[in-house]
Amino acid sequence: MMLNVLLMEELEEATAAIQAIVTVAMETILLDNAYIPRQLFETAVVFHGILPSLPEQVGKLQLNIVRLCEMWWLRDITGKEDLVVEAIMILLQRTVQPKGTMADVKRVNRLRSGLECVDLMAESSETLRGLLQQSLSTSIYLRCDEGQKFLSFLFGLNIDFISCLHETVKSEIPVCSK
Repeated sequence: MMLNVLLMEELEEATAAIQAIVTVAMETILLDNAYIPRQLFETAVVFHGILPSLPEQVGKLQLNIVRLCEMWWLRDITGKEDLVVEAIMILLQRTVQPKGTMADVKRVNRLRSGLECVDLMAESSETLRGLLQQSLSTSIYLRCDEGQKFLSFLFGLNIDFISCLHETVKSEIPVCSK
């Protein structure tokens, strides 16, 4: 029992420290013509790398790291290609859930060009491919303009991936409601 309390306290302290760094990083990149130190980029890359392994207890931190990566991409800062894939995956995971939001679909759509940095047919992209295929049959994507734009974009990404998308669509047709 005491060990669990200590571990939770350590997790809270570590989370608070990382959150402070994320906040400073976000404030830095929001400045016009801001100087981005190499160490800040390296730190952002580390945070991007730990995104998928963060526990549920630190969901808010995970979303703030995603927001940092998203801001980096949207502000077209050097190194953005190294900070986008996991952010897209986290947002895709959120949107294909029953409680997915249109706000997250809009965020995915804004980051969609980041998918051009990925070899979708590589074995390492299997999870991403699965999430992209799931988005084709997720109603929230079909109901909003940004979702439809995103789905349309997918069909122009990779000639080999298009056949996977077509198979997904064909498998969904028999179970679609009118």
